[in-house]
Amino acid sequence: MGAGGEGMKIVVTGGSRGIGRLIVGDLIKEHEVIVVSKSKESTDRIKDELGVKAYSADVTDYLEIEKTFRKIGSFDALINCAGVLGPVGPISQTDMKQWKKTLDVNLIGTVNCCKAAISHMSGKGKIINLSGGGAAYPRIYHSAYAASKAAVVRFTENLAQDLLHDGTKVAVNVVAPGAHKTDLWGGETFDEEPGQWADPQLLFKLIRFLLSKESDGVNGRFIHIKDDYLNFDKSDQDMFTMRRIDDFKYRRK
Repeated sequence: MGAGGEGMKIVVTGGSRGIGRLIVGDLIKEHEVIVVSKSKESTDRIKDELGVKAYSADVTDYLEIEKTFRKIGSFDALINCAGVLGPVGPISQTDMKQWKKTLDVNLIGTVNCCKAAISHMSGKGKIINLSGGGAAYPRIYHSAYAASKAAVVRFTENLAQDLLHDGTKVAVNVVAPGAHKTDLWGGETFDEEPGQWADPQLLFKLIRFLLSKESDGVNGRFIHIKDDYLNFDKSDQDMFTMRRIDDFKYRRK
């Protein structure tokens, strides 16, 4: 096994359902995949369905995640898919405990898993975080989800720079997967379903790219599945990142 090639050992959080389940189903064709999911019922189910190793752990509990990663041992890559939609509606009518829980799962859960993973990656490897609708633009009545996913993008960019500064060869990127028909839509009460769902094959292609040696040098990037990431200039520090548009880069006429 080795980072950036075939036969990698990959940990996928939230890998028993939704987008995580889709990604696991694709990756097991070439890699050893270990699933981390909150409930024992879901880990038992994914073991039976796909024959993968699976551990039950709550991503919002750092000590629990750290303990689980110690059981797993060293690995080459981490893909953070654990997430919740959270409350949908105007902030004036929102249950703030649910609002905070959304940040705990989507943001703090991602942070916990990244922090715990680094010491298990032998100084090199790949981390892929999952963004979502609202990270790059306002999304009406989805303040908790949008805020948490936007924060995941900036955390990813920051962590990538931190690790680079420390001389750690772990690349960290964040993926915008598009809208997929998963159980996350079960809690949707405002947005209408898109006219066309995202193509899972585009997601798989991007994930495979970011896990491969071909992506070496791609770090701290926010990439949508439809972006032309195979041909972008890696030296362009603003490409595929969260930036404001201002007079420094875009001059007013």
